[in-house]
Amino acid sequence: MKTLKKALSVILGLAIMLSCVMGMQVSVAAEGTVAVSVGEATVADGVVTVPVVVDANTGFQAMTVTAAYDSAVLTLVGAEKAAFSDAEDKAVFGPYTANPFKMMWAYALSEENITATGEIAILTFNVVEGADVDSTDINIEVTEAWDVNGNAVTATATDGTVDFVTEPVVDSNLVFYRTSLAYGTSSLEYNFRIANTVLALYDNVEVVIVPQKYDMTTLNLVENPIEIVVAKADLAAAGTKYMQYTYTDIQLYELGLNIDYMLRAYDADGELVAVSEIFSTSIASLLADNAADASKSAAYRTLCVDTLVVCDEVMKNVAKSYADSDLADAVVAGSVLEGVDMSLATQTISACNTVNNFVSYDDAYLQSTSTHQIRSSVAIGKVPYINFRVKDQQNALDLSKLEINVQYTSKDSAGEHPYDKTFSGADLTDAAYINCTFDEVGFHDSDKDILFTVYYDGVKKCEWTYSIETYLDGLKDSENTGAQMTALIKLGQSFRTYQGL
Repeated sequence: MKTLKKALSVILGLAIMLSCVMGMQVSVAAEGTVAVSVGEATVADGVVTVPVVVDANTGFQAMTVTAAYDSAVLTLVGAEKAAFSDAEDKAVFGPYTANPFKMMWAYALSEENITATGEIAILTFNVVEGADVDSTDINIEVTEAWDVNGNAVTATATDGTVDFVTEPVVDSNLVFYRTSLAYGTSSLEYNFRIANTVLALYDNVEVVIVPQKYDMTTLNLVENPIEIVVAKADLAAAGTKYMQYTYTDIQLYELGLNIDYMLRAYDADGELVAVSEIFSTSIASLLADNAADASKSAAYRTLCVDTLVVCDEVMKNVAKSYADSDLADAVVAGSVLEGVDMSLATQTISACNTVNNFVSYDDAYLQSTSTHQIRSSVAIGKVPYINFRVKDQQNALDLSKLEINVQYTSKDSAGEHPYDKTFSGADLTDAAYINCTFDEVGFHDSDKDILFTVYYDGVKKCEWTYSIETYLDGLKDSENTGAQMTALIKLGQSFRTYQGL
């Protein structure tokens, strides 16, 4: 009972002091200012700690602050005054069940205004069970503030937010073993390799890759590149000690663009708990580094430089048709060949494969202007690829009866790999020409004979043996595209030299 009486006397005394201080004012203009805000909240194990902070203060003697919150998310369980000033004060908080929650301070024994700044109170909340929000607001208001002379003090209040989504830590152990470039069957391959010991640090570790890309229509940079996310379970084995992801969506004119990559780690509940730093590179910089590395073989260094030359020529050639694009700006800004030792590049072209054998088994299927024209061309994308086309001048072809079969034998350091692919139905595009696109020819296979056979209603109509080099060689002296075609021929030949083919 004595304790209760003492508490009541303190509250009554503070109320009287505040009344006295406030009663002193008549219509005196505000002279001082005080700024109060919600400080940075901390969240741990369902407990939220929120500081109330005086940010700026020309001086006050008494002040009342209220804090309002969402009671569906938070329950106030504690409040205490902080070590704000050395001056003796009286403070009354409560009750906890009130929302807004009221806090009152009075430095009635001080003959000078209190000008301190910093934390003035600490509020403690429990998170309501079942509350499922990313954040909640704490709204504060200074309802009264007075100085020692009874003047009203102008007050401002800044609300705060409690974030329940905690930022993951940056773990320096989350690293890539290495990144490397390979020449795949139908594209360049950028490999991101991680050691199994790193992947074992957390319940799940995913690879995150954000490659800068050009829009395929405008050749402007994509403003928000797609984030590629690969879970640990979807990584491919790379020997017994490593896992890797292979990125292949690489157009030949994009080698100079940045690729950002990182690792994200999750606990058993699927919560993001750690991340690696964000790494950044470009394929062009990797090729330039390899070309400058004297420990690499001469053949490989030449291959790297020849690849950069192809990128440079393709960029310049494509930019001609997109003069106002970001790609054109990149060409003007500087070449991917800057600083590269060009003496390493292939200087001359050896003999090319110029096979060009067309056989018709039906007079309607000829390369001339008769009923069904047969055409082919080479386009540049991830690799040089062949467009094989049949033109229907009399609209007599039924796509459901048309088939184009493609056969060739690839050869690399692992041996021979036969290809046999048939295009039909949805594989064919019907415009001015009926097209099939065969893009499974690697850089090293530019000299390989490729057999195209056209069937209609099950009957062989014609066949054409062709090669990528046949097309490139025919245009290597062209004023407009000759430099690009020459660079592509040299790249194919330097790759075969590197592989010993």
